[in-house]
Amino acid sequence: MGKTISGSVLDLIDSIRNSDDYREYTRCEAVLRKYPGMLEQIMDLRKQTIELYHMEDEEALMRGTEELDRKYEEIQKIPEVNSFLEAEEAILRILQDISTRVTDALNLITPDI
Repeated sequence: MGKTISGSVLDLIDSIRNSDDYREYTRCEAVLRKYPGMLEQIMDLRKQTIELYHMEDEEALMRGTEELDRKYEEIQKIPEVNSFLEAEEAILRILQDISTRVTDALNLITPDI
């Protein structure tokens, strides 16, 4: 990667880190870390989600999806968890927007999803 692109990427990272959305994310993460095991529980649910999408048995996939949805609904009842997930989603939307804009600007061919 050339110097100019690296510098631009670092500027972009800096911009994200200085955004209100990212500050909210880090605040929510810090609050969540005060609850032992909570972040690990969230990461475990994510791991289960990834494993679920690799299942080939449709019936098991449906049962697993329902169970996972139930677990997410339960954990989101905790205000600190819900705030963290909302803040995280805001950051992920920013990253998705950046990716889409870069892809569009470079006229890269991508599938319609």
